[in-house]
Amino acid sequence: MEVFDREIAFQRANGDAELVKRRCSSFSESAEAALASVQEALRTKDATSLERLLQDLRTTSSEVGAAGLDNLAARFLDALDASDWKEMDALVTKLLMELGWFQRIIDERACSGNL
Repeated sequence: MEVFDREIAFQRANGDAELVKRRCSSFSESAEAALASVQEALRTKDATSLERLLQDLRTTSSEVGAAGLDNLAARFLDALDASDWKEMDALVTKLLMELGWFQRIIDERACSGNL
């Protein structure tokens, strides 16, 4: 699974490189806030909030080509359906790592002009 699927990002932005950059930047910031909220909802075992947050993360991840985050969010939702809190604890750590990788890739590509 790719961290950043450039083809999907450009397809969803109709080939507009500036739009891809703006979406990726906006997503990066909103995903950080969303994952902080996921951590809090997980801590309090708020399944309703977790479902909403993870569904939103899947939607926005898909829009920017963050395939790895989309996949992990789907796995998290499966764990939520199974009430597997131990698996969700492990997956939130993986989500945070995946977001960090996505941010590094986006930063490197934007700086090189090769987003």
